[in-house]
Amino acid sequence: MNRNVVDSAISLLQGDGQFGKKCKLYIFYSLYDMNMNPWNTDVRVKCNLKSDKLYKMLCQIEQSLKYIREYITLFDVDIKMALDYLIYWFYGQLNEIGNNVNNINLFHNKVTKYMNDEFPELQDYLNKKYIKSYNIKVLQNKKKLYDFLNYYIYIKDMLSKGRNNQDYCNYIGYIFKLYKEIHDDYNSMNSGWYDDEIELFKTKFSDVDKEINLLEEKCPHINLNLIFDKNNKSIRLIEQEKSKEKVEKTFESIKTIPQGISLENTTLNKFYSKLEESIQERYTIEGCNSSNENYIKNDKDFCAMWEKMNKILGEWKEKFVKSYDLSRNKSCDYLNYWLYEKVKKFEDTSNIIPFLYKVRELFFKNKFCNSKRYDFRIDQMENKKFLFDFVENFDDIMVKLNVTDINEKEKYCKYVKFFFDVYKKMETSTNGSKGYKEEMNHFQTKFLGNINVLNNLNIKCPGKCLKFIFTDEYTNFCTSEQESRDVVQRHQTGCTNKDNFEVISIDSTLENLYDELNKKDTIDNYKYYCTELEKHECTHPGVTTLCTKAVKNLIHLSLMPQNEERDERCFTLKHWLYQEIRKKFHRNTTNASYEPVITKLKDVVLRINNTHFSGKPCYCSFDGTLNEWKEQKYLHDYFKSFDSIESFINKDQDACIKHFGSVNYTNKLYEKYIGECCYCFKSGHCKEWCPDYFKCEDTLNPYNLYLKLKCTEEHAKDFTIVDKPISIDNHVITTTRNSLLLAYQNKLQDPFYSTVLYAFGTLGIFMIFFVFYKFTPFGSLFHRKKHNNRERMQNFISEYYGELTADESGHENVNRNRRKIQLAYNSA
Repeated sequence: MNRNVVDSAISLLQGDGQFGKKCKLYIFYSLYDMNMNPWNTDVRVKCNLKSDKLYKMLCQIEQSLKYIREYITLFDVDIKMALDYLIYWFYGQLNEIGNNVNNINLFHNKVTKYMNDEFPELQDYLNKKYIKSYNIKVLQNKKKLYDFLNYYIYIKDMLSKGRNNQDYCNYIGYIFKLYKEIHDDYNSMNSGWYDDEIELFKTKFSDVDKEINLLEEKCPHINLNLIFDKNNKSIRLIEQEKSKEKVEKTFESIKTIPQGISLENTTLNKFYSKLEESIQERYTIEGCNSSNENYIKNDKDFCAMWEKMNKILGEWKEKFVKSYDLSRNKSCDYLNYWLYEKVKKFEDTSNIIPFLYKVRELFFKNKFCNSKRYDFRIDQMENKKFLFDFVENFDDIMVKLNVTDINEKEKYCKYVKFFFDVYKKMETSTNGSKGYKEEMNHFQTKFLGNINVLNNLNIKCPGKCLKFIFTDEYTNFCTSEQESRDVVQRHQTGCTNKDNFEVISIDSTLENLYDELNKKDTIDNYKYYCTELEKHECTHPGVTTLCTKAVKNLIHLSLMPQNEERDERCFTLKHWLYQEIRKKFHRNTTNASYEPVITKLKDVVLRINNTHFSGKPCYCSFDGTLNEWKEQKYLHDYFKSFDSIESFINKDQDACIKHFGSVNYTNKLYEKYIGECCYCFKSGHCKEWCPDYFKCEDTLNPYNLYLKLKCTEEHAKDFTIVDKPISIDNHVITTTRNSLLLAYQNKLQDPFYSTVLYAFGTLGIFMIFFVFYKFTPFGSLFHRKKHNNRERMQNFISEYYGELTADESGHENVNRNRRKIQLAYNSA
């Protein structure tokens, strides 16, 4: 939805000739895009020889930088401004890479090297300006905000003319929310990653009174209070500490770890002590020349730690690897968490995450450690280390629990209970749980599925509900009696969350199919596939039975003819399976794809597809959250039951009173998903990208049911009419292209350029005759490679747009991020 809001507004701007000719950012983005499809055959061949997609992209980028100085001269743009455009364009290219740390690191290193080689006089500026963040979302947010601020002057012009106000207002509203979210991201704000964009935002909206008046008139539905303080006529000072306070409040008890626990002799703590021994020497700023990063050289904290890490590196193999019976990954993990403790209090918080990557790169280059992602907030490092240390020390804690002294045992039980509570808070936290994913997985690896360990722990520490840690029945306070009577009883009976709204009248055929899918089968062969699920019965009772039902249904499906009916049955089977899984987890926001039990279930489904399906399979990806699964099943059932729902409403005289809530809920889901599920053409036909749960036909729009309800105007205020996504007209593309060509030609037809071209053209003719006379065998080659600027630019654009027009004719609603940007120009 958000992507379509941005793309719709920018597509409309592209249709305005002034935007294509005057917006320098847009023009330079277009030129950089064109260079990714090189006009030069030799360059094309060279880059296409690269087998890896990333290396091919980097090859094209390296070649394209050679033309930037020409563009700067041609369009009379300040060189720093052009390089800013380039940097934000680079951030956009990271979309094509994915989240692989090694690829992101390679991209950052290569493009900074290319820029420094091409513009050595601006090396300091470029190194300061280019943000080497490994969080792609941060870089995408920077680009979205920067692009908007450059486009805003043209958006205001369109608003004043009353053109497509709703699309532009949606774009503005989206950016305002993004601006607010950026401030709520404590770690990113604290790192200074958004400083440039925030300052530019304040500059663009400095005349607050004027901006408020315009937006209140043209975009009355935008929540201006997100950004502006209307009373003081200023940009609101957003509370940057808010998310940090939430984290600290959630984990405030982490500061009160139970005392009196003796764990000095564990392997982990001995390793930490050995690291401490290695860094006792003092270090000076002068000793940091081994790093090429200015923040390391100029900051005493980073400099000292960098030299210490180099010393540890030199001793790593003999002093650490051989001295401890640890795997390579385990040794690196110990080093990593020890380093968290050291850097968490550095004053320059903006470079803590980059420093962690630099240290990891140091050990990776020497083949001591694998690469690693640091996808968390700085303020989470302390909590991450606490939980990691607990899990690593747990075996030693269990030994301590075997003591006979009751008071001593209770002390360790409280210690275990404390960290189980910490894990549960991380699991259920709505603010920042992603940052603890690694430690949560570490905890689950230790305890999830180890029924004997949990039962033994529960016996040694009764009354603390420890064995229910992975269920919704885990509580912070309960007695042994309560545990045996209440908790276990609830655990056995379970409970399911009801949907807020059910489909008004589900189709009888669909209902019968769900009943059939849910039937048990006595054939033992089905159980053979599900033996790995049995160990998860403790945490997810009934999952083995669900697995055998899924196997039965998939095998039956594989015997059906490969036609549309089988496809529809596959869709229904998938939604049935997702619904049954939701009953096992209860929490609608859980991303079930991360759960070990789901991984096992996914393996079973994949195995059945590989062994029983010939041709088209019936895969279940298990991607998304439980809430998304609920919504998608609701939509699937709605579209399958539309005729039944319509008939049911027509027969009910009190339809509006009884069913408005359900129809309105359906409409909200329809609005939420139509943007990503329907790509529409000018003809009115739409390509369906989500055939398993969404239909794009106009007749199935919930608005048609709303009309059948015959509600009053009061209800109409709460109901939004949802239209199809805007299709892109070829006329817009042609107009855009022609307007920029005119701009280019006007530039080239300037008397100065004409005189210079004439003079150099005449001189070139004499030169060609001379070369041809002297070096006849090489004449043709020389002629092919020496074009003047005008010819090259026109061939360059002509070839690019020849391909663009061919592509556009096939599909009118192309995602802007997956194709080149249109340059606006007119034919003479």
